Amino acid sequence: RPRSYNCEAEELLRALGKEPYCFGALDHKLAREVLVTCNSHGAWYFRRDPQLAEGFISCHQPAFEAEVVDEAGAGDCFLGYYLACRKARQAVPASMKVAAIAASLQIQRLGGSNMPTRQEVDAFLANQTNQRVTA
Repeated sequence: RPRSYNCEAEELLRALGKEPYCFGALDHKLAREVLVTCNSHGAWYFRRDPQLAEGFISCHQPAFEAEVVDEAGAGDCFLGYYLACRKARQAVPASMKVAAIAASLQIQRLGGSNMPTRQEVDAFLANQTNQRVTA
């Protein structure tokens, strides 16, 4: 059994009567699309698709390695960047990658309100070559 790394997601799943490792179950009960962040284990995206045997599409974005100074605000930073990218009509995998970069920069700073700028995120994105999005 895979471990669940996000206690909020685990609580939601238990409330739905599901095992904590069954993230795909979130999509069917709560919303058409679900984004689950799991700290150093990255983030997962699920979207309902009844045409598929599983009933959903999933996408995983690994976390970028970073020296943790303060985790405060990392999830908010991830979500803010993800939503901004989606509003700009970027694809889910690209939006998740930008959000993961922003969150990795965020945790290297002290204080949850000290979010990285888009210029800092873009500079990191331009310099990195090893991280891939897996779907």
